[in-house]
Amino acid sequence: MDHGNKVVSLKTSAQLETEPLPAIGPKRQARIWNMQDMHLGGMKVTDLATYFGVSRKQVYADLRDAARLTQALVRDFDSESTLGREIRFLEQLRRKAMHDYATAKQEGVKLGFLRLAGEISSKLTGLLQSTGLLAAAPQRIVIEQNPFVDKEFRQRYAALLLEARAKGVPIQGL
Repeated sequence: MDHGNKVVSLKTSAQLETEPLPAIGPKRQARIWNMQDMHLGGMKVTDLATYFGVSRKQVYADLRDAARLTQALVRDFDSESTLGREIRFLEQLRRKAMHDYATAKQEGVKLGFLRLAGEISSKLTGLLQSTGLLAAAPQRIVIEQNPFVDKEFRQRYAALLLEARAKGVPIQGL
């Protein structure tokens, strides 16, 4: 029954939750999600009906179905599986960035891959901390491939340090 702007149902919320969802086509589902977003954004039922070209009764039915669809999605959501996929994905990205860093020839490209790997590691650490799987961020980071093995790199690094000292740039740890 429709009493002004309120929908009155003779069914309890427990009955509505256990009632099976009706078969909803993809077009109607898209309309339902859009309608729910607009309604939550403050749009009135009469405005929604006009915008979508449906009756107010249909708007109320769509909003009710949106709530039921959301409940069904939340009920079927497997957070452990989703979190595991996200962690696995970030680990794969980090490994790929480090592999690309190792195989890159140009210094600028190498730096880009190294920076990407660092950002991914930061995101992964934040995700693990926010879920409680990691109590504290690691205090020490180990570089998988030591750039100081390369003699040319060591010489360029030493020259850069000497140049920085000559200019009076403070260098931490030295």
